[in-house]
Amino acid sequence: MSSFSTMSDGKRKALLIFLSVIFVGCFGVVSIADLVNTKDRYTVNLGECYELMEIEHSINGLIPVGKDQYYIGIAVDTPETYILKGSKRWYAKNFDENGASLTATGTSVTGLLKRADYQVAQEINNITSQFEDVTLAHSPDYSLELDYKIKVILRLIMMFVMIIFFVCGKLFVFGKSEDNPVVIKVYVGIMVVILIILLKLVI
Repeated sequence: MSSFSTMSDGKRKALLIFLSVIFVGCFGVVSIADLVNTKDRYTVNLGECYELMEIEHSINGLIPVGKDQYYIGIAVDTPETYILKGSKRWYAKNFDENGASLTATGTSVTGLLKRADYQVAQEINNITSQFEDVTLAHSPDYSLELDYKIKVILRLIMMFVMIIFFVCGKLFVFGKSEDNPVVIKVYVGIMVVILIILLKLVI
């Protein structure tokens, strides 16, 4: 099989179009699905909320690409509790150091119910199983993502960034670097790294 750097212009163009369609399709479909998904969208009023755990994401355990904070919130009007995924800024803005809502009537939040990674779900289950008199509104495999709209926006932005990256590759790298395959290999390597980081950040 010929390497990417030795492909003909036609094959390179076809591969770029294929990758672009796959990338745009994945990001576009996931983003639209999250925006129109009303069945898994919940609004709850929390009287208390406590930090549960923090998960750090990395590439091969070497390159950190972000952190996720998980909380457990107790509803005001029902005995149910919710696993929440949100930012430290959101928590500090709405709850004091003892976990009580800064609003007398409770803090209203809207989140999209999403399945957590297997390891994250196991950690959540291990922690919540130690609590007494806790009634989870949903399985510990799921959490309410409070920043799902921000992630949708990020996915769309990254989608356009990668499209521009593909176009630039076609115009300035693949079309003018036939005599220097190293340039193409470096470009493809950078593209793969960027794609992995973006997937870790916004999915």
